[in-house]
Amino acid sequence: MDPENLFFINDKGKRIDSNSSYKVILKEIHWLGINTSNITINELLDELDLKLAIKHNLIVQDKTYLEQLREYSQFHNQIRVLYKHIIADAFNLYSYDEDKMPNEIKRTFTSKYI
Repeated sequence: MDPENLFFINDKGKRIDSNSSYKVILKEIHWLGINTSNITINELLDELDLKLAIKHNLIVQDKTYLEQLREYSQFHNQIRVLYKHIIADAFNLYSYDEDKMPNEIKRTFTSKYI
């Protein structure tokens, strides 16, 4: 899937993508049960990684393989959209100037795997 066209449909039937408003993204993060008070960007990204790992481990074994794959893929897309939005915000905080960025964000900014 083209990362520029990455989106998911939330529980209310609304399309969410990485260009959605901050308020919408924050609501989706809270819906996942992540408290964003007093949390760093890296901690937030770690929480999203953890949610994805938990979802992967909780796939019910009596479902068909295709149902398992579809369920996991939809959740994976949701996490990717939120992740991409958070990363873009992190870069924006430093005006996309890698000289101003902390090393952890700079590594992500200069990575070819985003």
